[in-house]
Amino acid sequence: MTAAITFNPSEIIDVLDLNGLAYEEQAKLQTVVDLFHKGVAELRTLIEAGSILFCPVSQGKDSTICELMALEAYKQALEAGTIESQRPLILTTVNTLGEAIPMTMYVSYARKRLIKYAQENGISLYYDIVKPPMNDEYFIKFTGGQKLIPNDNWDLPDGHGTVDLEIDSGKEKKKRKK
Repeated sequence: MTAAITFNPSEIIDVLDLNGLAYEEQAKLQTVVDLFHKGVAELRTLIEAGSILFCPVSQGKDSTICELMALEAYKQALEAGTIESQRPLILTTVNTLGEAIPMTMYVSYARKRLIKYAQENGISLYYDIVKPPMNDEYFIKFTGGQKLIPNDNWDLPDGHGTVDLEIDSGKEKKKRKK
């Protein structure tokens, strides 16, 4: 629960008791910590040069690491006084309306905690959860037949409705058979 509020990779890895792990595993975990700090340093370089970070996040494993690096970079830069407190960090999650209910719930759960963490650390965080317009929702496209695969019996114009799947329509197949 606290991983979304505060994050220090060294503390997380310490929980694993590095002394009890094989040397090779320790080295791999230390590599992860080093890569995290390197990512934070690179993001700090960007924001200290005047950039505004925009991070699309799904709250999955990969995007969460990027999100945590961005938050840490902002926190460090603010503490060092190298960026102004108004500099926004923009996070966006797209709710495809096709995710499992627990994942949708987790995104809202994490968002609330990230906003609180940002406020506590003076980070100007903008975090939106957006969704596609109704006509682009997967359910609408699927039930409307826009995601169905045409067959040889359909009388479709050449290439109609087949662009996404890169297949020939039934009409094209019939032409080749002649």
